[in-house]
Amino acid sequence: MRWRAAQSLLKFPGCTKKIDGRAYVRFEDYRSWSGRKVRGDLSSMVSRGLVTASWNSWVDAHGDDGVASVAGVPVMQFHCYVDESSYQICQNVDGQLRRREQLLESLRIWQSKPESKARRFQDWKNAAETFLVDLYSFQDAVAFISEHYFDNHHILFPDTDKYLGDLVKNAEEVVKMFNDTCTEEREQSYKVDLEDARKRAGKKATEQTALLVDMAKADALDALGEPEAAREMAGRHL
Repeated sequence: MRWRAAQSLLKFPGCTKKIDGRAYVRFEDYRSWSGRKVRGDLSSMVSRGLVTASWNSWVDAHGDDGVASVAGVPVMQFHCYVDESSYQICQNVDGQLRRREQLLESLRIWQSKPESKARRFQDWKNAAETFLVDLYSFQDAVAFISEHYFDNHHILFPDTDKYLGDLVKNAEEVVKMFNDTCTEEREQSYKVDLEDARKRAGKKATEQTALLVDMAKADALDALGEPEAAREMAGRHL
């Protein structure tokens, strides 16, 4: 796939730049390229918002959390989970590339050849079941919170909701493809049972729901100036 991507980029007429041996393309040039492989309106997926680092610097310069205020309302710094992800748009490209290499290094165990076909089948089954249980439990937690706390209103952004649904659907399709490869009698035990994964997700969904609800309550208590109560609430899951 990397080779095919490189071949496609040879035909790219827009601006490119090599950073640490990897090709980067200018977004506007790629968006207007008639030969691009990623279809659809790419601009609709781009949004402009608050720069977290800039906001946090402003809050810090004006007295820090709870002291700085906007229109008479005390404000706090943002602590966004995206800052810890591997797919953010950032200025420190070299640092992100180094982090990417470290993550790939940690996955090299999957590149080594198992001793037997049976080992490969068992490893894949274990990984697939864990992934599916995590997906199902998150879906169930979202549905429960939506019903019991938001009067059945969707709590995920539309694009996130669609992404989650597509992820579950695609994961199930991959599992069905895997099950179809288990043709020999001795391989039947390696098939992934989707219904069983659904059932196993039930208990985990309950735990995940409690975590999400309690952490939201802890955030609210902290914002209301009750840090001790917030720490006690969050401490149940630490």
